[in-house]
Amino acid sequence: MASTFSSVSRGLTKLNKKLGVGGGRANVGPLGFTKMREQGRRGLDEVFGVPQRPGEPGYEEDPSIVAAQAEEARKDELRQRIDAMFGGPEANSQLAGEETDISGALRGQYGDELKRKYGDAERSVRFGAANTGNIGSTGYSDAQSRLSEENQLAGTKIEEAVRRSIQNLRSSREDVRTRATGLVNAGMGEEGVRSATEGLRGAAETARSANREQLFNEFFNNLAYTRVAGNQGNQNAQLAALLGNRGGGSFFPTTPTQGRIT
Repeated sequence: MASTFSSVSRGLTKLNKKLGVGGGRANVGPLGFTKMREQGRRGLDEVFGVPQRPGEPGYEEDPSIVAAQAEEARKDELRQRIDAMFGGPEANSQLAGEETDISGALRGQYGDELKRKYGDAERSVRFGAANTGNIGSTGYSDAQSRLSEENQLAGTKIEEAVRRSIQNLRSSREDVRTRATGLVNAGMGEEGVRSATEGLRGAAETARSANREQLFNEFFNNLAYTRVAGNQGNQNAQLAALLGNRGGGSFFPTTPTQGRIT
């Protein structure tokens, strides 16, 4: 009730000042001298325990409110520090550099794997065609064309895998940012900043050491002549093993030596 009366009185005093004439203590309006009304209201507020408002004589901020405001200001400063790790000019340059390094390493590793697999398939096709007398045939030419097409398609798989890896890295960074901000909001302050720093480093290390995808299992299979080459290789291996088990002989022809046995 006292607070309501004080609010009404304060409003009337403001209106009286607005409609009044004169300045400062001499201001007088329809309800009398403005300064006297203000002093009278503050006196009644003090009697009835109505707190003064900010800017009024005798106003004192609640210590708990002051502490809460200071804590919120500290949290805001820490949140800005964390945001700068993920979105400031220096951070953007650093993060972009990490992505470039990781992308380059992935392309190199996948590229080497594709080169080996393509080379194996190309040799199998060539060997199989030669073993069946089809070098230069239409079938051999078709097999070479298909081999080249699959090699190009496999190359696109590399770029897709690189994009997935970088997207996973960015998602990991965002998770780190969310966790760090949550720690700050929970009042753990500097722990949130440390979490962001370590999390960024960990996300990059994880991206560099992650297991590589099996990109090329579906490629270079069932090409013409590769089965012939594979069967021939298996037969050669089986024959070599058989000769070895029988205690002698070589899979490869040998030239008899001349000499007297003594």
